[in-house]
Amino acid sequence: MKKIRVFIVDDSKIVQDILQKGLSQDPEIEIVGVASDAYEASEKLSTIDVDVMTLDLEMPRMNGLIFLKQLLPQYPLPVIVVTSLTDRGGTLAWAALQAGAVEVVPKPKAEGQEALLSFLQELSAKIKWASQIKIPQKDKEFESHPSREDVTGQVIAIGASLGGTAALSALFRQLPATMPPLLIVQHMPPTFTRMFAESLQKETAITIHEAKDGEKIEIGHAYIAPGDYHMRLRKDWTIELSSGERVSGHIPSVDVLFMSVAMAAGPQAIGVLLTGMGKDGAQGLLLMKQHGALTIAQDESTSVVFGMPYEAYKLGAVDMLLPLPRIPQVLIKSVKQRRQEKP
Repeated sequence: MKKIRVFIVDDSKIVQDILQKGLSQDPEIEIVGVASDAYEASEKLSTIDVDVMTLDLEMPRMNGLIFLKQLLPQYPLPVIVVTSLTDRGGTLAWAALQAGAVEVVPKPKAEGQEALLSFLQELSAKIKWASQIKIPQKDKEFESHPSREDVTGQVIAIGASLGGTAALSALFRQLPATMPPLLIVQHMPPTFTRMFAESLQKETAITIHEAKDGEKIEIGHAYIAPGDYHMRLRKDWTIELSSGERVSGHIPSVDVLFMSVAMAAGPQAIGVLLTGMGKDGAQGLLLMKQHGALTIAQDESTSVVFGMPYEAYKLGAVDMLLPLPRIPQVLIKSVKQRRQEKP
């Protein structure tokens, strides 16, 4: 079996040693090099083959964000940011995602072997998925927008994980301000959900913000579940946020959102499951379908990770398996048709 070749860039010798020794314990991963700054990394990358690079952001001489922007045009490889999520670190990490990094893994805040082991397991898993990344197709043009009357009484629930920030960005660039309310669970730490909403807002006519407990959902608005909170839709079409245990491995959980939408909206809902690792969202999408919702999943050819969509597909939860560029077109057409079909 061919191992995944990983290159580590971090100015801390201690972190280099932890990552090198920890990741090397995984039989599917091979560390092919380490570097302490961007200049050393650039020199080494020209002489070795790399499948995935881990990148610290706060480094001397040139920070990781500038390096990333210069690197990707020359070396188009998956980059996972590994950083401390301080206010500055979180801002830089979000900018790195916008610049092309595929994922962010926070360095452990807690001390001790358990926290370190959990961190290394998460990083190993994401390295494996990152090594399989495919480049999405370009967006396509499509039909006219629905009117506000077309979308009255409908709701769209969307779930995503690894690769989801780019997929949601591509999706929202094509959606008009007259869409039904959109409820979104994107797996990411609390530091990023507000920044993600602000970034996404710049790319769409839809009003986007972090969801607030008790607010009424509205046409032309999108609500992103805050990190560390499950988001549910109540039957009066208000949002409920709650802390608690992880569901399907996550908080917020796509399954929690989808199941609540199934019960609150039934056939008035559309469920969309995008790229991501694991199974979160599969059972929830099945329940949505069983309650009459239209269910859509992103196909393998355009998914960074065909994990969550595939698990839903295996369950029989997916009405339409579509490449990402077609999903906005289908959503627009479907909300118009479903309004016309209502008695």
